[in-house]
Formats: sequence, structure tokens, C-alpha cells
Amino acid sequence: MRRLLVLGLMLAPFSGALGQSTPNIQSPIPQKAGDLLELHKACQEMPPDQRVKPEMVRNCMGFTGGVVSGALVYAGALGLPPLFCPSATTTDSDVQNAIIVWTEESVDRRGLPASVAVMAALAKAYPCATPTPTLAEPTYRAPPAP
Repeated sequence: MRRLLVLGLMLAPFSGALGQSTPNIQSPIPQKAGDLLELHKACQEMPPDQRVKPEMVRNCMGFTGGVVSGALVYAGALGLPPLFCPSATTTDSDVQNAIIVWTEESVDRRGLPASVAVMAALAKAYPCATPTPTLAEPTYRAPPAP
């Protein structure tokens, strides 16, 4: 998991153009949970020798690693307990699986912001032993019509 956190901090700024809403394995910045689901599925379907290439590690885990790192740093800076507590043996694939499972549990979740999906999925998959703030089940509300 440390590898994921460090990698996310180092590579997140280089993960592609902002504002992209369609998952693209070459430059993925998922906007919605559904985009993130497609990205992680595509990454897991890659041959193992392709997954270890630096650009694929960045593209497959850069966004998620950045969200994870940001959430942990934010909680720590404010003196709050973390929302999720993965073990030291948690792998990138474990994190991807947790996000896939959480997102597939309800079609409604696919419209949520991708960063919310990462935090909610990991809070469910890796609860902390000590009491943590409750992460309410997020709901998607369509933006008001212009």
C-alpha cells in the first residue's frame, strides 16, 4: 500500500489532461465512478507484462493513488482518523478490485464523482479497527438545468 501512496503522490500530476470524461488508457482522468470502473477493468485485463510498464502503472493507478494519498494526508493534517485502513500487504490489484466491486453493486453509483467512489469503496473494503467518521452512502444528484 505504501507503494501505491508514494506512487500516487509522485505520478498524479502527470496523469493526463484535466477535464477528460471518457476513460482512456493513454491519459485517464476519470470524472465519474463509471469511468473509473471501466479504467480499472481495462487495467486488470492487460497482460501482466504490460501492467508493470511505468506508463501503465501511472495510467492505471495514478488517479486512485492520488485520491488515496490526498485523503490520508488530509485526515492526518487535521488530526482526524482515516476513513479507510488497508493493510501493509494490500496491493494495487486489491484496491482496483475493491473499487470494481463497490461500483458494480449499484448502477446508481456510476454517476458519482470518481474520487468519492475511491474513498467510499476503500472505506467499505478496509474499515479501520478504531472508530472512524461514518462515510454515508453517497447519492448522485444531477446538476440543476441551466
